Amino acid sequence: MSPSIVAYNEYARGMGMNDWTVIMDQMPGVIFKGNHSQYMDLVIYLSNIVQNLKDPTRFRCAEDHGMIIPCMTKDWHLQNIPYRVWNIDHHHDCGYAKNLTYHNIMCQGSSCANWVLHMQKECPKLLQYTWIGNFNSDMGMPDEIRKHVPGYQMTTDIHIIDYINFDYVFLCSSPGWTPPEYLPLFNALRFSLEKLVNI
Repeated sequence: MSPSIVAYNEYARGMGMNDWTVIMDQMPGVIFKGNHSQYMDLVIYLSNIVQNLKDPTRFRCAEDHGMIIPCMTKDWHLQNIPYRVWNIDHHHDCGYAKNLTYHNIMCQGSSCANWVLHMQKECPKLLQYTWIGNFNSDMGMPDEIRKHVPGYQMTTDIHIIDYINFDYVFLCSSPGWTPPEYLPLFNALRFSLEKLVNI
């Protein structure tokens, strides 16, 4: 959604479809353009990656980013195993707000805005966190937060993952940030990837 997400990013606050009623009231008649080339890149990358997963249970889908934490702890048992994360997302997901502190984030529950720090608390052997954002992503992250994210890297180049062998894939639909007319593209991708891993 890189061509249009900046237009509605400030309105999208929750995971429910009610957000879209507010957004459409604020911008009547708006058409949100998507980047179909980026979508195609994701389809190709994810298809190749999930085909090489050693076990179908290593592929999971959810609506909420925070659901990655139970996947990592209960399904994949990564609490005591060193790991790296590549997050392809418009947002860095390490917490957002003015005067944000690590303590404040950890006092909040895990959400789509802060799941990275909560993940690291539950699975503390994070070696590296690489965020693959969009050209128009807000790159800012307070130093006080960044120091709690081991091996933090940021790029807008998806080709950074060209030669990485992934062990796990977590796919999130983010309905609070994906216009309803684009959710069928997510559902089609999910259906295809599940067929590839024989779920």
